[in-house]
Amino acid sequence: EIFEGVKLLPGKNFYPSDLKPEEFHNILIKMLKSGKQDEVRKISERTKFGLNGAIKAGHIPGKCPLGYYRAPDKTLKIDNTTKDIVLRIFELYLEGKSYQNIANILNQEKVLYPQVKKWIDSSVNRIINNKIYMGDYERYKNDNDKETEIYMDVVPPIITRAMWEEVQNQKETNQSLTMKINELASLENVNAVANKEGLAYNNGNIRIITER
Repeated sequence: EIFEGVKLLPGKNFYPSDLKPEEFHNILIKMLKSGKQDEVRKISERTKFGLNGAIKAGHIPGKCPLGYYRAPDKTLKIDNTTKDIVLRIFELYLEGKSYQNIANILNQEKVLYPQVKKWIDSSVNRIINNKIYMGDYERYKNDNDKETEIYMDVVPPIITRAMWEEVQNQKETNQSLTMKINELASLENVNAVANKEGLAYNNGNIRIITER
């Protein structure tokens, strides 16, 4: 089928290789506006099945994650020059260090500098919570309107599944400790305010300790 000079081959699973995804998307929109809804549906279905097959074959969409490189065949391979950084981040987290603690360590050691000007907690968070490092890909992970699809064992893992499970347990421990710290911080704040106002705070009870 020909549409605005672009040949969409029947039965093919992918959009034309010379088009970017957003360009192909724009073509489909124009086809919809021109009343070709049925053709768009068929093309979209073929594209969806094609993307599913591509992911299962190790063709992971999006930016290449730290610790991997994209091979000539478009699959992700382990990058031996950066995989140890990823592994160390997981190991530091299992030692009980927070995302910010780990970021501080990486900054102090100038890891990947100058490519990475500054590590921040969210950078570490993205690595710790990315299943790609145990070989799995999560599609639609950040899309609240779609259910996340998990493709298992589609890339070579950097960490074991056992380590991933340990990290999940450590996250629960860290979250529990964070809650306790926040509670203590809140209690200290109450005491500071109470003392400033000439009051004493004890187990939820407030009493006057000075006359104003």
